[in-house]
Amino acid sequence: MSDLYFEKDPLATLDYTVDWSDWLDTGDTIATSTWTVAAGITQTIVSNTTTTATIWLSGGTAGTSYTIVNTIVTALGRTQPRTLTIDVKSSNNLSNLIPLLRMKIGDLNCEAYRYTDEWLITALIMSISVLGRWWNYKYLLDNNKNIYRNPNITFLFAEPPIIEPSDDVIIALMAAIIILEGSLENSAWDAVSWRDNEISFSNLESYRTRGRVSFSLWEELKSLITPPTKKLAGGKKNSLPGYKNNRYEYRGDF
Repeated sequence: MSDLYFEKDPLATLDYTVDWSDWLDTGDTIATSTWTVAAGITQTIVSNTTTTATIWLSGGTAGTSYTIVNTIVTALGRTQPRTLTIDVKSSNNLSNLIPLLRMKIGDLNCEAYRYTDEWLITALIMSISVLGRWWNYKYLLDNNKNIYRNPNITFLFAEPPIIEPSDDVIIALMAAIIILEGSLENSAWDAVSWRDNEISFSNLESYRTRGRVSFSLWEELKSLITPPTKKLAGGKKNSLPGYKNNRYEYRGDF
């Protein structure tokens, strides 16, 4: 069991300090401090005082936990280790939305997932793009598909994380709709640009069995956020599939 737990972004270089003052006997001090660092995360600088030990770490892979052990020898000859767990998470927290997205699309069998994590991340990134007009481009994507906050928008909470917790379900719902209506599978988007920032529904018969789920997700999404009402010029407007009079047909629109 770890004595201390920390989170870091894979792009961050941060210092982590172990305070030994509560463990040291009166009059005893740290003589030496050594660190054992798990492979995959990089130690850059180490230092210590008479009561604390500090390590600077960089790198790491998002979604991976690393064990770091600090061992001290005191002036009176005592030796004691203390374990740190560094949980590396991307600050855009899209990977944290994967379990929620799997729940929304019903992909819950961990022994035989239908969609890979990479596939779901792609859907989540596209969700950010599609939702742009819905919330006045609250979140933006750079050329590397990294998410950052629009500096012209007022947020309730300071980052990190970049995405506010209240927006998690909205992003996951839109990503679920994108997956279930088939855009990722049939390459229905235009050069992955979402030129009109709207979803294009097509090939109705191929997605008949997913219609009810898609419509339910769409209704849930609309209960959380209002769709844009003014279309961009030149876009083709399509509708979500739904059921009416026991027949499967388009219903609602973006």
